[in-house]
Amino acid sequence: MRFMGFDLNLLVVFRAMMEHRSVTETARNLHLTQPAVSNALGRLRQYFDDELFVSAGNRMVPTELAERLSGPVRALLADAGGLLTAAQPFAPESSDRTFVVSASDHVVDTVFAGAIEAILGRAPGIRIDLLPLREDQWGALESGEVDLHILPREFSAPDHPVYPLFMDDYVVLSDSSNAAAVDGMTQEELRGFQVVAALMGVPRKMRGGFSPQVSARLIDRACVTVRQFSQLPQLIEGSERIAVVPRLLAGNICRRFDLKVSEIGSETPRLDMVAQVNRRRANDSGLKWLVGHLVQAASSLRHSADNSNTTGVVAETRLEA
Repeated sequence: MRFMGFDLNLLVVFRAMMEHRSVTETARNLHLTQPAVSNALGRLRQYFDDELFVSAGNRMVPTELAERLSGPVRALLADAGGLLTAAQPFAPESSDRTFVVSASDHVVDTVFAGAIEAILGRAPGIRIDLLPLREDQWGALESGEVDLHILPREFSAPDHPVYPLFMDDYVVLSDSSNAAAVDGMTQEELRGFQVVAALMGVPRKMRGGFSPQVSARLIDRACVTVRQFSQLPQLIEGSERIAVVPRLLAGNICRRFDLKVSEIGSETPRLDMVAQVNRRRANDSGLKWLVGHLVQAASSLRHSADNSNTTGVVAETRLEA
């Protein structure tokens, strides 16, 4: 497609080059041949009268102009994507759409695992790319690099709408033989343990105890920090260490490892999980369909949990501005 004499398809190649910094990786990601990507890069260089990407070892480093173009290009493609998806109804049975979702492994291990059969059963041709949360997650949502973020409400971007997904609370995870870990421990008592904590893409400005969620998981007191919840069990099993984790996840972990759950006696914040979409895609019927399945899966998890009276209350699937 051409606009004002420019082939807009070249911008897709440009965005992929900015992400992968490699002709080979860009070709693989876009399902193109390397000569096709090289040709597109040559046309981009000619149009902008700039090298855009220069070789540095095995990588292609963007020039100053490429860095300046990156933000506007991502925003333009995000706008175009939102326009195209909003213009067509979503037909799950025939769709071959790819959904890019950013979420912690806590959500993947619980909600997505519970929803995936229903999702792919209804829409066998779609693809779901699950990416970990990262520190610049707001930028990824703004640029359209991801379609959907699933994260605690207080970590969500302020300028984009959210769907309430589910609520959960926190429990203590410890080795099954750890006699010191008991029900009803206060935050002060918990701080007497060696703590292992998962950061899972928490923005830097929200670390250091400023966020109630960060404080609840005792991140500021951790002797070991990891990037995923799935890394916690091996660092706790057979030791005196503990971790503070969401209840839904703790149930899954205890079925696989010789660990136990202890209730927290002192008041801790609820974990209010939301699915956030780019404001340009607020009316995207495909994303609404996907979120609906995630809400249903979260509801099923609540009802099947051992302590259903204290496990997450699931919210209705409605969009919040």
